Amino acid sequence: MKSREEFNSIFKDLSIRYELNFIEIKDIFIETLSFIFKGQVIELEKQETTNYGFYIYKNSGYKKVSFSPRIKKQLETTLYENINKYKLNLLKAHVKQIMKKDGLINGEVVKNNVSNFLVKTKLGICKIPSRLIQKTDLNIFTIGSKFMFKLFKYSFKKGIPYFELTRKHSLIDKYYVEKALKDYEISKVNRCYGVRIKIYINCIPKKVHRENVKLFFPKEKVIYVNISKERKCIGKLYEE
Repeated sequence: MKSREEFNSIFKDLSIRYELNFIEIKDIFIETLSFIFKGQVIELEKQETTNYGFYIYKNSGYKKVSFSPRIKKQLETTLYENINKYKLNLLKAHVKQIMKKDGLINGEVVKNNVSNFLVKTKLGICKIPSRLIQKTDLNIFTIGSKFMFKLFKYSFKKGIPYFELTRKHSLIDKYYVEKALKDYEISKVNRCYGVRIKIYINCIPKKVHRENVKLFFPKEKVIYVNISKERKCIGKLYEE
């Protein structure tokens, strides 16, 4: 029978391998034992090494779990399956949270294929087809470059996650405008790629802030349009 330290070492190794915390791994391990032994399994928290172990409740009392070769083999298979299911459910919840907000996600270009790019994100490796990247941006899509993306399509067929991104979305444009104009109220952004970007805003930005906007859209004419309190356009404020 393994000691507390040996079990903790196993849990620590699994937490590193699967990028989960120690408690999550231990909980999945205990749930897996409960499934295998068809009963409630607990970890005995006494400090004495000889008494430490996992116990199952049977016949009005707890009996120490015995790890026979058959149980070990079943435990190994089922444990890995349960860890992967747990991670997949976490990923689904994360995607749901992202989509509920705005669907935007940061990413770093890691590979350039013939008709698409691979991007590393907090969801894992995602794909973005070249057709979903503005032509004006293709020349700056290099390995190691970082951008904001919109989650365009995703699926979990047969438990395999697939994510597709896009760079062609007004929310991405608005994100960069708001990043440059933090102290202003932006109603919406209308962009004609490579030509001009029209920003509906509450007042004329200061010159230093307008220069920040040009850093994100260097090849496009920037037009600022005033929006009244009633959210009606009342005319062009500034064009550069």
